[in-house]
Amino acid sequence: MSPILLRMVGVVRRVAGRIPPLSPLLLAAYPATSLFSMNIDQLWPGALVRPVLEGVGFAALAYVGIAAVYRSFLKGALLTSVLVLFYFFFGYGVDIFVFVGGTRSEPLMKYIFLIAGTLSIGGLAAFLWRHPPPERSNRVLDFTAALWLFFPVLGIAAHQATRHKWIPPAATVSLGSAEITGRPDIFFILLDAYAREDVLTNLFHFDNGSFLKELRQRGFQIADQSKSNYSITFLSLAATLNMRYLDDVVRENNRGSVARDLPGEMIQNNAVQSLLKRGGYQIVHLPSGWAVTDHNPGADVVMGHRSLHEFRAILFRPTIPGTLFAKSSQRGWRELIYSNLEALERCQSIAGPKFVFAHFVCPHEPFVFYPDGGDPRPDFVKESYRKRWTKRRRYLDNLEFISRRILIAIDRIVKESKTDPIIILESDHGPSTLTFSPHPSAAQIHERMSNLCAMRLPGKHAPKLPQDFTPVNTFPFIFDTYFGTHFGRWKNRSYYCDPATPYVHIDVTRCCPADQNPFKNIPAAKTIAFSGAPDPKGQE
Repeated sequence: MSPILLRMVGVVRRVAGRIPPLSPLLLAAYPATSLFSMNIDQLWPGALVRPVLEGVGFAALAYVGIAAVYRSFLKGALLTSVLVLFYFFFGYGVDIFVFVGGTRSEPLMKYIFLIAGTLSIGGLAAFLWRHPPPERSNRVLDFTAALWLFFPVLGIAAHQATRHKWIPPAATVSLGSAEITGRPDIFFILLDAYAREDVLTNLFHFDNGSFLKELRQRGFQIADQSKSNYSITFLSLAATLNMRYLDDVVRENNRGSVARDLPGEMIQNNAVQSLLKRGGYQIVHLPSGWAVTDHNPGADVVMGHRSLHEFRAILFRPTIPGTLFAKSSQRGWRELIYSNLEALERCQSIAGPKFVFAHFVCPHEPFVFYPDGGDPRPDFVKESYRKRWTKRRRYLDNLEFISRRILIAIDRIVKESKTDPIIILESDHGPSTLTFSPHPSAAQIHERMSNLCAMRLPGKHAPKLPQDFTPVNTFPFIFDTYFGTHFGRWKNRSYYCDPATPYVHIDVTRCCPADQNPFKNIPAAKTIAFSGAPDPKGQE
């Protein structure tokens, strides 16, 4: 080895010897970075910043405090690293503990594992108080933590370098004058996975006629044979907001791909929003908690709850508080939906014409509401993921709750509007209590593809909503009716896909007619019915 190289190695060693161990900070950055890298095609880069800063910040405070007590960065780093691992991976440890123990008493095992872990860390702390840490233990920890972090960082960097950037096509259409007095506010309210009436009747044995009657009394038209264009939210919503089918997107992604970044960018930088902005509309966004619609880079006004994000909720779940107090995450979703319902009612305080986009992840799981808004126990929420009929019952609870509260919000919107508003109440697809399959049955297709479609179309000469409407025609229909455009109507097409292979499509255009019932052989409980709109004074 040359003298120059030997000298450089010596310098590196001396510098490295003066740097305190970094393993606590690297380990604290790992959970968020790793989760982000595994879901990078569904997330925007800014979603990573806050969780990493929070994790590293708290780890740094603990590191400095412990090092000060022990008067040793080496001891502080070792103990803080163990604490960081215990905090972030507690839930996974409990799962292993329960599996090995073979017990069904999971709540008890959580606390046994917590006590065992705390005593073990206490023993390590006592050992370090009297003895120095093993030689090179922190350097091994540093190397291991850096190696852990290296691979997700490399994956993120590679993805950012090769990602296909969505550039909206150049505008060829502009909005003319509205046919009714003034430019009407437009509310696009997306109720995720809200089922069509016949599916609720035949599969869930639930009579939703009262809710639909309430909508009609408020001036809504309902497409009784509506059907989703795509069976997955990120494809369905990208098609709706860009007023076109996604044939080119499907071609660009191979059949085994699960990448969602291009449709995600199409949702966030969509043609509808761009067209309305050029027409003088403000864009009002309500964060949904779901990664793609939680953030809108083109929004002029953001209202509602900002603290919960699906990414952060998943990151929080295996931590000590996330595992011990499962209701914390459940409470976060409840607060998000309540906050957005209240924000929806307050939107009319914003002056001027506006386009309000509100995506409610409800009645879609997590099932965190009883019909009256009550709070289910966490074990009920967890059970609904495992048992099919329980899932249907919890789904109906969520559906009744959101139906009741949406009626209140609609009344408030209409009452306080200076111009008669256009309100689109739509679901991206139906539920999936019969699960997904790469080879779906008629019942599975019918349940998933049959969506809610209701529109409040103001004006004396408002056209009738076609009964076989599909979401891709939502905004062409609105723009042609009220703004003098000539988009026309796309021919109805519907595609079913399994989430594991989102670009392998089955053409189900001729499936799901409302007059057929493929659920005859599926057992169900007794028939129940929507109980009607509540008194707004009695709500949270």
